[in-house]
Amino acid sequence: MYGAPYYDWILALENPDGDHSVAYQRFRDWAASANVELQDFSQVRAAFGDYAGIDLIAEQEAWYWQPLYRNYRASDEFKDAIRHYGYYALWKESGFPPMCKPIGTDDFECD
Repeated sequence: MYGAPYYDWILALENPDGDHSVAYQRFRDWAASANVELQDFSQVRAAFGDYAGIDLIAEQEAWYWQPLYRNYRASDEFKDAIRHYGYYALWKESGFPPMCKPIGTDDFECD
């Protein structure tokens, strides 16, 4: 990703609760000018809070378990993906990962 505004990505990771809409627009502008499809860079999108369409199964590594991506793990999109791919049923049967816990009889949360 030559020439990408990496600094904006780093700032979004370091301050996940901040408003990074202007920085994300810079990243999208760079991607468009460099003919880069951001859909292929889930870690970048997650850092900026763009969770729609992140496909956990397509990921080569489990980056979403890293502490910097806790906001993604707390999102409805993450919960939907975990349920969709059957992980939630597996967790209920075999135990939850260390960062997640059951909530009530049919829900969970991850930090």
